[in-house]
Formats: sequence, C-alpha cells, structure tokens
Amino acid sequence: MESSSPSRTDRALARYAAWITRFHLVVLGLGLAILAAVVTLAIVAGLPLRSDLSSLLPPSAKSVQDLEVLKHRSRSFGNVLVMLEAPTAAVREAAAVELEAKLRAFDHQAISAVSIDDGATARFIWAHRFVFASVDDLQTARDALAEKLRVARLKANPLYIDLDDPAPAATGPDQLASLMKRLDDAQAKASAPTGRISPDGRAQLFTMQVTFPASNTKLGHRVIAGVKRIAREVERAHPGTVISLAGNVNANIFEHDSVVSGMFGAAVITLVLCGLALLLYYRAFFAVGALMSSLFVGVAGTFIFTKLAIGHLNIMSAFLAAIVVGNGINAGLVILARYYEEVRAAPVHSRETALAAIGPALVGAIPGTLAATLTATLAYGSLIITDFRGFRHFGAIGGVGMLLCWISAVTVLPAGLAMLAKRGLIRRTESPWLGEWLARLFPRSVGTVIAAGALITAAAIVIATVYVARDPFAKDWRALESDSADIRAQKLVDKRMRDHFEGGVLGGHSFQLALAVTDRAQVPSLVQAIRAVDADRTGDARLFTEVLSIDDLVPRDQPRKIAVLGEIRALLADPAITALPADERAKLERLRPPATIAPLTEADVAPDILAPFVEQDGSTGKLIFLKGSRRFRTWNVEDRVEFAKEVRQIELPPGAIIGGEPLVIADIVYAMKRDAPPMIAFSLLGSILAVFLVVGFRRHGVVTIVCALAGVVLMIAACALIGLPVHFLDLIALPISIGIGIDYAVNLAARDREEGERGPRHLLATTGGAVLLCSFTTTVGYGSLLLSANRGIRAFGTAAILGELACIAMALLLAPALLAWLRARPRRSRP
Repeated sequence: MESSSPSRTDRALARYAAWITRFHLVVLGLGLAILAAVVTLAIVAGLPLRSDLSSLLPPSAKSVQDLEVLKHRSRSFGNVLVMLEAPTAAVREAAAVELEAKLRAFDHQAISAVSIDDGATARFIWAHRFVFASVDDLQTARDALAEKLRVARLKANPLYIDLDDPAPAATGPDQLASLMKRLDDAQAKASAPTGRISPDGRAQLFTMQVTFPASNTKLGHRVIAGVKRIAREVERAHPGTVISLAGNVNANIFEHDSVVSGMFGAAVITLVLCGLALLLYYRAFFAVGALMSSLFVGVAGTFIFTKLAIGHLNIMSAFLAAIVVGNGINAGLVILARYYEEVRAAPVHSRETALAAIGPALVGAIPGTLAATLTATLAYGSLIITDFRGFRHFGAIGGVGMLLCWISAVTVLPAGLAMLAKRGLIRRTESPWLGEWLARLFPRSVGTVIAAGALITAAAIVIATVYVARDPFAKDWRALESDSADIRAQKLVDKRMRDHFEGGVLGGHSFQLALAVTDRAQVPSLVQAIRAVDADRTGDARLFTEVLSIDDLVPRDQPRKIAVLGEIRALLADPAITALPADERAKLERLRPPATIAPLTEADVAPDILAPFVEQDGSTGKLIFLKGSRRFRTWNVEDRVEFAKEVRQIELPPGAIIGGEPLVIADIVYAMKRDAPPMIAFSLLGSILAVFLVVGFRRHGVVTIVCALAGVVLMIAACALIGLPVHFLDLIALPISIGIGIDYAVNLAARDREEGERGPRHLLATTGGAVLLCSFTTTVGYGSLLLSANRGIRAFGTAAILGELACIAMALLLAPALLAWLRARPRRSRP
C-alpha cells in the first residue's frame, strides 16, 4: 500500500508553489520583459532564413568549406533568364531591340552582363582563329601545304615523271580537308550562334548575369521587380508579346518565399486552433489566456536563444515555431487540468480556495510534466549529436524550446493563475466531458486490451522490419521541392523554354562545379587530365559535357604558333601555288594568316567573356568550370551521389579545391544515412533514462517505455502502409516521436502512481482528457505543416502526425490496462 504522507519532493514543490503565489507579480513582470525584448529584437535584427542547402551541413564539411572558399574567389553565378515570346518573328525582332536596350541600361551595380546569344565567345575565337589552332594542327597544315606545293612544282616541270607511290593520306589532302572542315565549323558557330532564338523565330532568350549570389533573395527581389517593370513596358509597346522570367535568382526567391509563408502560416494556424481547443476544453477564458501567455513567454525565450546562439533559420528549423507552440503547450495543459481538478474538489469556491489550488496542482503535475519535457528535450537533443547542421539547429531550437516552455508553464502560468484568483476571475467549471468520454469507452477487460495491443504491436514490428529492410530512403529529390502557385507557374515557363530552345539553355545547371588552383601554370595539365577522364567515353557516358578554362580564351604556346603561321604565310606566297586549280587556291587562301599577328592577351578579351575567370581579388586564370553530363538526372539522389563520387576521384594538384551544389547535396545524403542510427539510439536511450530518473525503475517507468516504443513501431508501420518515402526532412520525425510519444504515457503513469488504486477509468477521466488535448495541440502543430508549399516539410508533417496518432493511441489504451494489470498482480499472487 502506497504511503499517503507527503514526500520530501512534494514538500519542496509545495514551498515553491507558495513562493510563486506570493511573488506572482514579479514573475509576470519578468515574463513581460522577455516578450518586450523579443519584440525589440525582432524589429531591430530579425531572424533571417537561409534557404541554401549548404546551410544544412556543418561548416567543417569539406564541400561547405570548399564552396565557401570558392564564393570568396569566384564571381557570382546568379542569373536571370528573360524569355520574349511574340505572335510573329517580326514582332519578336522589334520587341527584342527595345527589351535588350532596357535590360542593358538597368541597374549596372546589380547586373554585370546581358547576353543575347551564345555567339560572343564563338565570334571572339573566330576573330583570333589562327592562335586558337593547336600547334599540331598548324604544323599539319604547314606540312600538307608544303607537300601540295612540291607536287605542284613537279607537275609543272614537263620533264617530270612520277615513278613513286602516292603520298600517305596522313600528310596529304585528306587531313588538310579535315582541318578545313573544323575551320568551317568555327565560322558557322561565330556567324550563326544557336540557342537564343527559337527555330520559328517567335521566341528569344536573354541571359542576365547578376553581381550577387542567387541565394541573396533581398537583392534578388529588387532585380526581379525591376525586370518585371521593364517587361510590362515592352509588352504594352508591342501587343501580343509575353515576357517570362526564369533562372536561379528567380527559383531561389520562390523557394525562400514559400518556406517563409509556410512558416508564418503554420504558426498562426497552430495558435488559433490550439486556443480554440483550450477554450472548448476548459471553458475558462481568463485561465486559457494565462496559459497562452506563459506559452508566448516560452516561445519568446526560444526566439532569443535562436537569435543569440545560431543567428538564423534554415529550411528545416524555419517551421519549428509551430512545433514549439503545439508541443511546448503540453506542460501547461496538464498543469491547468490539475489546477481545475483542485478547484472543483474544494467544498466551497472562493478566491482563497482558487488561490490555494495552485500548490496541489503543481505538486501533482510537475513530476510528470518534467519527465515528459526531459524526454522531448532529449528527443530533440539527439539531433545535436550529428554533424548535419540542419539536424543540429533543429534539435537545439526544439530542445531549448521544450525546456523554456516548461519553465514558463511552472512559473508564468501559476503566477497568472494567482493574479486571476486574487481578482476573483477564476470560476469553477464542470469536469471536461472528454475525460469522462474516454473513461466510458475503455473496455471492462484489461486483459483484452493488453492482448489486442500485443497483437497490433507484433504486426507493426513485422511491417516496420520489412519496410526498413527494403531501404525506404527516397531516391527522387523532387520529393523535397515546393509546389506553390508561383513555382507551378514557373515550371510551365521552364517547359516553354525547353520547347522553344530544345533544353540546351537550361540543361546541365544542376551539375556545375568550379575548380580553383593556386597557380595558373597548373591549369593546362589539370584540364588535360580532366578531359582525359572522358577520352574513351562518348555521348551521355561522359562525366562532363564542358571543361572550360582561361586557355579557352587566351591560348598557350602562342610564340610557337606564330612562328608556324609565318611559315604558312611564306608557303602561300610561293609562286608555285598558281599551278593549283582556282577552286583549290580559293580554299587554301582561307589559311592565309595576317601579315602580322600579335600574341593574344587577357586585355584583348571582352570583359563579359573574361568575367567568369576573373576572381574577386582581380587575379585571372586560376578557375576552371565543369558541367556534368546529361546522364546525371537532376532529381535522382543516386545520380547526385555517383556524380560526386566520380568527381572526387579526380586527382587534383596541391592546394586545388573543387566545389558546387552537387557535392553539397551528396554530402547531405551521406550525412543523413550516417547520422540516423546514432541519432535514434541517443533519443531512445536518453528518453528511457529520463523516465527512470523521474518516474522510477519500477512498473510505472517500464509501462511508460513499453507504450512509447509500441507507439513508435506502430508509427513506422503506418508510414510503410501509406508508402511514405524517407528523406532528410521527415527522417527526424522518428527520434522526435520517441520522446514526444513518452509524453502521454508518462503523465498517465505519474497520475497512476498517486491514485492508481482507483482504477484505469479514473485515470482516463482525470488525466486522459488532458493528455488527449496535449496530443491534439501537438498534432495541430504538425498538421499545420501540411499547408506548406514545400513537399519535404509536408512529408515531415505527415510522418509526425502518424507518430502522434500511434503514440496517443497506445498511451490511452495500453498504459491504463498495463498499469491496472500490474497493480492487481500482487493481490492475485497472495494465498
């Protein structure tokens, strides 16, 4: 039989409750000061959102370090694509002239270049074609020309009789024809650049290179707004034209804005629905106001912590506000439920009895809510042990948020209730119907409930095991994309661009890399080594479609080339050339170099062509740019990992670094798979330890753990049954569900330890309703994420909701039955 005398802990809690009641105005003043500090901080500094993927990895990750170095060396790769569509080619041509002029005149500080076609580089190369030819090609041309002239001189001699075999093709006209063919191709590229005007002539594409990274959405908004103003002016001047925007600046704005709007929407919806649920449950406006006020203080403290300790949000931590609200309110719910139980238990209701009810309520509620908070904190804290910054920030903010909301629930809430009680604003209300309803629904036979719970758990274990064994990790990166109205409209624009320009302009951007060396002299051999990787590959089997360096603009070995060109020029001046047929002389004339050829330098290269190779410190030529093959699909996770693996096998010279988003994404996938097992293990072991420390090692602790684990297994089985794939956003639902799932069972176990002899129906009638309300508010927090435009966030919300439903079901059914059955066992075992 359990002792009825108060324990040392109970006496300490009673003294604490008396202190809170006495100094309630001081506590409320501190809470108000925290709220004021947050408002000031939000106005002055704010909390920016970083939507770039590199913010999810730790700064120590090599891909992040290399990318950071490259950002400080190379110029920005942000771009805006402007597509002009017109009813006829003539209208398009007229509108394009005006659009180009306006774009070139627009904001030179934000726009570094405007390109109207792909021919700038081709025209530059054609203008300097003689020094762009390789030494071997020039020597081959010289030798082939010399051989032609030798044969021509001999044939011009009437006494010459050719008794030798024909010259080998390697030095004869066939190879010279091959060289002429390459010359024709270069001229065609210069005179007819491709990819900017559609085949029917009705669409044209302009590329704007910006001076800032595409992730800078503040500047991006300014540029996009300006380009849209220009577009409207051109559309009005040329009826029938339609101007659309694309590019990575535009895409980053849509992704960023969709996360921000989802974040605020989720927080507002959670607050409204939770507030309404509390009013319906407690039917006490002022008391619910005190509860919400304490919650605001806890959330405000979380905001301060995030600002001071982290300084920003990422795409994972952005929606934590709704989760902290929905889950952080749980402790206050239980305390308020216990408080009204004490109020209703008083023989006569008065200000004094309402004030006196605060102490017993805190004594009864603090142990269970503390255990629930510690397990939730440890669940979030399990994310901190990983190197994945997305997990760590999420875990740190969530864990601290749970603790701060609990602290505000045991300080600001009782202080608020004390103020209301002293002013006569606490009214005695009827017992909430929810608890009574749960008690009536509970089966009479606890054995039946336990058997059913065991069967459901066993089936869930089988389903979950098969699900995990089949590797549920998502292979399709599109599962993380946003699909807001703006993004859907943008996809239609992208499709029209691909239809007009056959994908050439838009392809390959997802697998672009920059490579930086410490010495320009390293570039030629490194480019040669990279190109050698694809030497034996063709088409889509290649690793790269482009390898670009400064040597593609300022060729090497120019002195040797100029010397050979002088020899070619001398050969073309040989009188023997008049012996050749007129059409052949005309072809050879194309090989005639100018009288003087000055070596080509960087100063001769147009700035917009040279710009990608100029570093921020002004140095030139130490950057190489790579574009991946089309065999790597943008949306396929395995392709991204394979691309990164092949790239990292390239041997680089000392000090060289290579970086880009493809390597960041590959590291995210690797970190997710590496960190998941220890993260889950930490959450599980930490939660078990917290339960045992607060509730004890005996049946109440064991039942809490059993119910929570059964709920988690049931959650995994539910994810399997609906076919939910696992990615780095919804993966964190599992360790969080372990801790939050314990929340419900532990509060029931703590109440049973006090009054368990009154049976499971009493347990459900008193604490069951509050626990179910806790689950509801937490589910609302997760459910609000389903309104997000980001599909990854919605998947996390879905997984977390399944976890909530599974854990609350097991807590309300299995926990009362197991506790009643274990309590009855000693009596049955007596003779």
